[in-house]
Amino acid sequence: MNFFDLFREENNQVWGAILEGGNRRYTFLREIFSAMGDFQNQYNLLITDIEACPRNDEVYVRLNNPDRHVWISGQELTKIVEEDDFQWIWAVLSGFKPDVEEKEVLRYPKPYADGYKGFWLPELSIQHPLAVFELVAWDSGLLLFFTRDHELYLEFMKQFPDAKNLQKYNTKTDDGDKYTKWLESHSE
Repeated sequence: MNFFDLFREENNQVWGAILEGGNRRYTFLREIFSAMGDFQNQYNLLITDIEACPRNDEVYVRLNNPDRHVWISGQELTKIVEEDDFQWIWAVLSGFKPDVEEKEVLRYPKPYADGYKGFWLPELSIQHPLAVFELVAWDSGLLLFFTRDHELYLEFMKQFPDAKNLQKYNTKTDDGDKYTKWLESHSE
């Protein structure tokens, strides 16, 4: 393996964490952002597959639009959750460096939370190829965090000591077994 292969492989490495249990408010984002030093302010975000419960009517209409996605700056999202720390039931918040434009981001399929089996595989990935991180509100009960930035992952694990390494968590499950069990328990 040459230097460029090693760099490419290292650059595509994804780290992930899961926050679940303990009756914490994991899908209320103010605490997550605050604990992480408001890291989201350094990014633009594509928020997709949104199901959320903001009290502010204007924010509700913006998030629950027919396109099921919103392009927003990290600063604007911070302001929204500081004014109304509402629960996100389903959503994928994909973070992009500021020089990545919305039109470039929208050339790719939109990430989704509800029904995406890739969250539960041992080999972690980020759905959007241009995203630095993805923060996923999953059925209002748990939060998934994926990133290509190892330092960001380490900070997340430091700030949330009850978080579990998602790769290890998934290795214990049989390639999506937890997801399958969840689907069975929530089917009619």
